[in-house]
Amino acid sequence: MREILLWLAAAMAAVSLSGCSSLGRLDTSSTGPAPSESIIMIGVAPENFTVSLFRGSVSGERFNQGLLPATLYGVGQQGFLVGKADAGDTLGLTIVRELNKPSDILGGRLFSPCGDAHAMVYDIPKGKVLYLGSVRYASDGSRLRVSREDDLDAARRHLREKYPKVTGELEVLEPRLMPVTQACGPGIPLVIPIYIPRSR
Repeated sequence: MREILLWLAAAMAAVSLSGCSSLGRLDTSSTGPAPSESIIMIGVAPENFTVSLFRGSVSGERFNQGLLPATLYGVGQQGFLVGKADAGDTLGLTIVRELNKPSDILGGRLFSPCGDAHAMVYDIPKGKVLYLGSVRYASDGSRLRVSREDDLDAARRHLREKYPKVTGELEVLEPRLMPVTQACGPGIPLVIPIYIPRSR
């Protein structure tokens, strides 16, 4: 029963995002971060992939995605997606959508880790400006390959040019790679993460 509920939760989350072009994206005039939050940014490529970061919890060394809407969802703009997260939240990158073209809102292929596939999980501190790394995706239609690198110079440049009122030193927040509590089922293709860390 629990596995069915988790599968339904993932399906509901996917449906809730299917009509949105973005969710939680930071306005370019925003300031911050406030002490109760952190500003987060993630690099996303290619430009026709969306990422979704959901609140959740860790149970038995597995990430359990919550039922609330995504904290941050969308395609990268000039390669980056920027938003805010509450301090103390645990976020998991658990849904990736491959769109036919970047301007699409509906359609495309949906990917989510299940079973023993790992998700990137982040513990959000307070009052920080955080770079979650840059992810690059490649799909063969049924499986997704993921590579991750740190390009801190590019992230700083984007933040300075697009979000000039954001204050604080940009810091890299490394993910924890964790399996999820969601069982594999129909309509939930497996995400295969292949991480290639590289700092610049």
